[in-house]
Amino acid sequence: MKKTFTILFALMVLCFTQCKPTPEGGDANGSKVKVSCVIPINDGGKSDFTNLMEDGRVNWSDGLERVYVAIPGATPKIIELVSQSDGNHPKLEFEGEAAEGLITDGAEYEVWYFGHSKQLSVPYYSLEDENKITGSIAEQSGRLEDLGLCHIAKTTVTAEAVEGEVVLNLNGILRHQVAIALLDLENVEELYGDAIIGTEYTLAYNGEKFELNVTEDNNAKIEVESGVGISYVALFPNSNKEAKIKHKQGDKTYAYSFYNGVKANKIYFRMNSDGVTAEALTWEEIEEEEPEQPSEPDQPGDNNDHEYVDLGLSVKWATCNVGATSPEEYGDYFAWGETVPAPDNNYNSSNCSTYELTYSQLQSQGYIDGNGNLTAQYDAATANWGGDWRMPTYDELNELRTQCTWTWTTQNGVNGYNVKGPNDNSIFLPAAGYLDGSSLFNAGSSGYCWSSTPHESNSDYAYYLRFLSGFRNMSSYYRYYGYSVRPVCGGGSSTPSDETITVNGVSFNMKAVVGGTFSMGATSEQGSDVSANESPVHSVTLSSYSIGETEVTQELWEAVMGSNPSYFSGYPQRPVEYVSWNDCQTFITKLNQLTGKNFRLPTEAEWEYAARGGNKSQGYKYSGSNTIGDVAWYTSNSSSRTHDVKTKAANELGIYDMSGNVWEWCQDWYDSSYYSCSPENNPTGPSSGSYRVFRGGSWGSGARGCRVSYRNSINPVHQLRLFGAAPLPFTGLTQKSGNVLSWKKSKNIKT
Repeated sequence: MKKTFTILFALMVLCFTQCKPTPEGGDANGSKVKVSCVIPINDGGKSDFTNLMEDGRVNWSDGLERVYVAIPGATPKIIELVSQSDGNHPKLEFEGEAAEGLITDGAEYEVWYFGHSKQLSVPYYSLEDENKITGSIAEQSGRLEDLGLCHIAKTTVTAEAVEGEVVLNLNGILRHQVAIALLDLENVEELYGDAIIGTEYTLAYNGEKFELNVTEDNNAKIEVESGVGISYVALFPNSNKEAKIKHKQGDKTYAYSFYNGVKANKIYFRMNSDGVTAEALTWEEIEEEEPEQPSEPDQPGDNNDHEYVDLGLSVKWATCNVGATSPEEYGDYFAWGETVPAPDNNYNSSNCSTYELTYSQLQSQGYIDGNGNLTAQYDAATANWGGDWRMPTYDELNELRTQCTWTWTTQNGVNGYNVKGPNDNSIFLPAAGYLDGSSLFNAGSSGYCWSSTPHESNSDYAYYLRFLSGFRNMSSYYRYYGYSVRPVCGGGSSTPSDETITVNGVSFNMKAVVGGTFSMGATSEQGSDVSANESPVHSVTLSSYSIGETEVTQELWEAVMGSNPSYFSGYPQRPVEYVSWNDCQTFITKLNQLTGKNFRLPTEAEWEYAARGGNKSQGYKYSGSNTIGDVAWYTSNSSSRTHDVKTKAANELGIYDMSGNVWEWCQDWYDSSYYSCSPENNPTGPSSGSYRVFRGGSWGSGARGCRVSYRNSINPVHQLRLFGAAPLPFTGLTQKSGNVLSWKKSKNIKT
């Protein structure tokens, strides 16, 4: 059964008109105001939320519709606004109530929409305690009229006080937080596969902002009604390459592969040759692989009489908290920087020696080391357990948060999370709550684990991991609070190590880059001459990988390819140049065949993290220094030519020439606005484009182009000649979790 539908490619915009609060009641404590918003509906009843079908069968539902205003702060609130939708209407009028003074003049707020169905009397989500929304996309009717059932979208508004009333002014376009796939659902009752990363979600405040979190579940499934034909299914974003959505019919399995992952705010369909009408994605019959029998988990190891588990991360994790003798025990509570529990279990500022010490004071008084983490003398794990046990750093806790599968459970009567690593080993984290003064809060519902990392600018705060059912985040708060300590030790099985590789008699070195979280883009040290494409600054978390110690030399290229394309040829230790992005792919293929490894170009995020010095970064403007001449060959010192690698100083990771000498290719397609929608974890760039990214500057660049955040792009077929007939060099090698390749190119680009 095949049907074609015309899709109108219209951006979905939520239009708010002025809201006119009316005071209700007179006392300051209980007074509330009416909040109202009007959403226009276009084109014969179709709304901008669901304006996907030309024939108009996708309409606003009859019955109640809802939008939500998320208000952050010390007491976060979510305000529900409702509207009665009846028949063919030109607009929807939403109304609700808010405490007087809750909405601040000039403040910016997020507005969320969570979909609805005309077949349902209640939605597939619920607002809990006025500060959290939980929901599920596990059941989808598959009917076209229910297309809006599982929509999740948001935009921002700015509040304006007008004569005692509140107006919410729209700041931008409503963006979907889900993807929509057009599928033939005839005889389909259940969808599964790794394209479905989970079905349960929570919108909750993480201490800084409201954040939508999906509970990851490798066995998640979506149920649909059989026999509905071609229709739409909502999916959460998924960065897994070649992720498959599957269904079974009898003993046959059918699948569709998303080769570049599943992206939010995108509709997946198959365009007909007329360029106007769309058909469902094509199911392909596949051989279903027999599921692997689960291997027995590794037995815990022992370090100084305390057990650890290797989760396949950069460090090994203890099986219980400091002060506990089993995984379920809460253990002791510590103020940050203290090695014993507070006297009389009274946690206040007078019982915390690091409270109100600035970052520089922590350094000068010996509380933190050169990497910005607690020294052994003030580390609760080291002091109590000895050996090489220590408190985890911010990056190590964040790695646990982002690289593992978290399942809320009850173990031996104790609530908490089973945290399963990439190698299927797991630990249990109990929801031990926290101590403020002598009172224990949130025990059984939330957990708080200190990192060894203080806040960089707030002299009262240090970083910690917070978790509760359906939610976990990294945050920072008062150092005198009593939080749990879960120790780490040694290096895990995923910890990269330096490696020397030899190809046809030519050796090159790969440098280990321990994964972590960093701010990518035009950070403050980059100065005022940044470009628009370097913004906004955004947080990125990367897994561990390895990268070449130097740019790919002419000697190495010749050993692999048998020829040397360089303009400045005849110098074995100079970087190879006059090679295109496509040439690099050919080189990589041959290198992988010769070494049996899996090299590739680095992503743009991997390149910038390594250039900044990874987890050893000192915050330099150029790669390894704020003085460009110390680390880079560029237009002012290069004499208009390339130079041997390793003749300037290395950066913090021991990597050379990431600023200057030759420009470096990255794997990513280029999009000047990609930073506005880049995922936080291991971003890989846009799914398509016309130009590839190159970074790092060259011998022909000014200082501006050699900065670690500077971005540029060019057609991947170009061999990057200099102005006139001169060639354009490039090179650089990287290796990730298997192996990665990063490339540099040298080019006289005006920067």
